[in-house]
Amino acid sequence: MAEETAETAPGVPERGARRRKRAAEPAAPACAMSIHAHPDDQEFTVGGTLAKWARSGSRVITVCITSGGAGSNQSTPLDMTREALVPIREEEQRRACQALGISDVVFLGYEDGVLEPSIALRQDLTRIIRRYKPDAVVCGDPTVRFYGKGYMNHPDHRVAADVALDAVFPSAETRLIFPELLAEGICVSLGADGAACNNHLDMFGEMRLAATPSSDPTLF
Repeated sequence: MAEETAETAPGVPERGARRRKRAAEPAAPACAMSIHAHPDDQEFTVGGTLAKWARSGSRVITVCITSGGAGSNQSTPLDMTREALVPIREEEQRRACQALGISDVVFLGYEDGVLEPSIALRQDLTRIIRRYKPDAVVCGDPTVRFYGKGYMNHPDHRVAADVALDAVFPSAETRLIFPELLAEGICVSLGADGAACNNHLDMFGEMRLAATPSSDPTLF
């Protein structure tokens, strides 16, 4: 008897699905920019991708919109303040980036926990994109509110992703959007490209773990 295949037994579930070929991985960009709301956001999401790109020779710029001053929970000491927490979170982010091979870290200083999709934020991100002219920009997905059944996406994450995409297009490449940036000597960035990245690069998993926060875990 001939062996059944997807063509001869289309109604059988285990026979009906074809194995997809794995798409070829694109080459590492010459320059990439990672834009996120808080310190540690990129390490828990795209850290493996960024580490692989950096090891391949990419220049990677990390942009933290806030400095994580509200990052606390029930275990945080009662005398901890935003002002005291900010330098801790910023130093953790710098060390995490160092572990990933990232030398450029930019903090925009927006207030953690109350991020808004403002024109001022879009202008700040546009300025940075035009200055560095990355070949790929990595950010979150602003449309995702729930991750499975166990996590509701932070509003700061959604705002950061939404404004980052608007800064990539149309703002970064359109001269008459934020023309005041031209007076600062910052030219438009033509063809800025948002990259869809794979954040499950197993071979770089240990590097990603090495980059996660290493100070007192009870703080966050």
